[in-house]
Amino acid sequence: MKKKGIHKSISLKTRLIVSFLAVLLIPSIVIGTSAYISSKNKIDSQLTDTTAESVNLINQTVDQFIRAQMENIDYLSHSINAGKIKDNDNKQIRNLLDTIQDSKTDVEQTYVGSETGEFMNSPTSFKNPPDYDPRKRIIDIVDKMNKK
Repeated sequence: MKKKGIHKSISLKTRLIVSFLAVLLIPSIVIGTSAYISSKNKIDSQLTDTTAESVNLINQTVDQFIRAQMENIDYLSHSINAGKIKDNDNKQIRNLLDTIQDSKTDVEQTYVGSETGEFMNSPTSFKNPPDYDPRKRIIDIVDKMNKK
């Protein structure tokens, strides 16, 4: 008995179907895969660019905010003689603190403390504990910055 080869046992119809599927599926799979990879890379690139732009914008915004606060502090440090505060009160310093506080919408509280522990703030609705010492707060902030 002669054995038929695999090619002779598969009908012409089946061979044509397999051939057409190979001709249609292989290019489709290659095109689909390359389109997916290309799209993925493009989206990754756009996402990276957008993220970098957002971080840059936030950085500029924070820098601008900090610069404005530094200007406020510089102005106050040159305009106020904290040694004139007695019993946590001085009319001239109170007017200056209130003016700064009223004119700066992005400032929550404006305050000044002296080397002797005297303290004034605006608005006066911010209440500190009776034993509050502004000198201690500055030391704590400096210590925290040095630990980093």
